[in-house]
Parts: sequence; structure tokens; C-alpha cells
Amino acid sequence: MQSPALPTDPSTLPLRDIHLPEGVGWWPPAPGWWLLPVLLLLGLVALWYSRLLYRRRRYSAVNMAKQELAGIRSRYDTDRDAVHCARAISSLLRRVSISLFPRVESAGLTGKEWLEVLQVEGHAGGNTSQLLLEAPYRHQVAEAEVDALYGFCSDWLEQLTRSKP
Repeated sequence: MQSPALPTDPSTLPLRDIHLPEGVGWWPPAPGWWLLPVLLLLGLVALWYSRLLYRRRRYSAVNMAKQELAGIRSRYDTDRDAVHCARAISSLLRRVSISLFPRVESAGLTGKEWLEVLQVEGHAGGNTSQLLLEAPYRHQVAEAEVDALYGFCSDWLEQLTRSKP
């Protein structure tokens, strides 16, 4: 048996016109586009929360330092040991600096580098920078020097409270 002859004329073939599918619409978006705003929102919430924790930690550290400075002052008013008071203020400044700033920026610094962290050059007490470097290591400290150190430390802590992190 022979197969039927195929028509060679295209107009006689049973063909239909080609219809393209409709274009892909923009709505509803793909799952990744739904996920993107959720991730952005979570990122913003995490950033806000970390900023809040940083501020809370910073203010609590400064407030505790203010309380300790008041304790140092009351001990000085009681026992009048100026050398101990100068050493305690210097130690307090160092501890607050280490707790608020990265350790490499303040932990091992001495001299001018330490004064730059404290930004002493902007302070009104003309001799305060030299006093911060020398007073903790002296055998005698004058009452006026203790007052200058106390004033500087109090002003520095207040500046930390006002400054935005």
C-alpha cells in the first residue's frame, strides 16, 4: 500500500496562523520582589535597634562615669588626698575612653596622642593638657590642679553626653 500523496500547494495545507502569547505583566511580581521590601524593612529595623543599643550603652557609661566622678570628688573632700584624686580621675578618663571608643584609638596612647583623643586643646584650662599627662605620676598635686582636673573631666563627660554618636 502506498501512502497518500502529500499536497504540495501550501494553500491547501490545514495550517493555522501563529499566535504569540501575551506579554508577561508586571503584576503580581515574582517572589524575590516581595522579599526585597521585607528584607529592607528588617535591615532598617536592625539598624535602628543597634543605634538605640549603642546610645543606651554610651549614655549609661557616661552616667556611671559621672557618678564615679562625684564619688571621687566626695572622697577628695573627705580625705584631701590630691595625688589619689588625680590618679583616680586619670584612670576614670582612660576607662571611659576605652569603653566608648575602639581600643586601638585610646588604650595604649600616651602624650599628645592621648590628649588628641580627649581633645584637650579646645578646653579653656590653659595648663590642663600638661596636668593630664603629669599629675597622676607626681608625688604632690596642688588643690587648684585637682580642681582643674575635676573640671576638665566633668566638662568632657558632659560633652560626651551632648555629642551625637
